[in-house]
Amino acid sequence: MARNLGVNRTEVLTFREKGFTIREIAERLGCSKFTVMYHLYPRDRESMARRRKTKKYRDWNREYRMRRYHSDPEDRAKRLKYAKERYKTDPEFRAKV
Repeated sequence: MARNLGVNRTEVLTFREKGFTIREIAERLGCSKFTVMYHLYPRDRESMARRRKTKKYRDWNREYRMRRYHSDPEDRAKRLKYAKERYKTDPEFRAKV
């Protein structure tokens, strides 16, 4: 499936008004159904951006990455402890996260 880098919201909305499903729109435009959903539901996109900024999500994501990419339990615990301490004490590190 060739990717179309020029997919925009107006094309997606035009097909949706004609009664096409998300899957059909994705096939016609040559993109994924998630790209179509991205253009159809901008409020979901905004809420996801807000959710990414919450501390709970950042903590969950940090722990997920630690579990996923650092399999040694002792090493993982050290890295997580270091990250938590640095997050508490270093405002520049906190701003990056």
